[in-house]
Amino acid sequence: MEIIHKETCVRFIPYAGQNDTYIEFIKAQGCGSQVGYRPNQDLPLQVAYNDYCLSIRGAIQHELLHVTGLFHEQCRPDRDNYIKVIWDNIQPQFRRNFIKGPDNYVTTFGLDYDYKSLMHYPRNAFSKRSTLLTMIALNDTEMELGQSDGPTFLDLEKVRRMYKCA
Repeated sequence: MEIIHKETCVRFIPYAGQNDTYIEFIKAQGCGSQVGYRPNQDLPLQVAYNDYCLSIRGAIQHELLHVTGLFHEQCRPDRDNYIKVIWDNIQPQFRRNFIKGPDNYVTTFGLDYDYKSLMHYPRNAFSKRSTLLTMIALNDTEMELGQSDGPTFLDLEKVRRMYKCA
């Protein structure tokens, strides 16, 4: 939360029982959260985590960026200009994580594709075997994709533009 506070105008404040939207962290079997606040949704916004999630430096930051409204980078409507998704190598139950979002729902905010985004899965994510690639960069097939160290400048710039931070 600290880097989001420091680098954007988004603020997470302790919940004090009011009826505003809030985030609830729940122990679960995996890591996950929904993307963004939806006005008529049931409260709270939930961030699911387990011990594995807590062992990965940027995992909770990734989920908090979902809560702010960011989608996976590989789901951008223009992603086919930058990466190739190798559908045959993806476990069927996880293919939804690679579906492009529609232009009117997933925006690029006019920013470049971020191969190293915290919101980008690695190039073997959800593969049928760990040696199989599920995505490759078109301009460099050896390029590693994504990372788990923390948000990139472009990740934070998307949040700043989404929330119209000064």
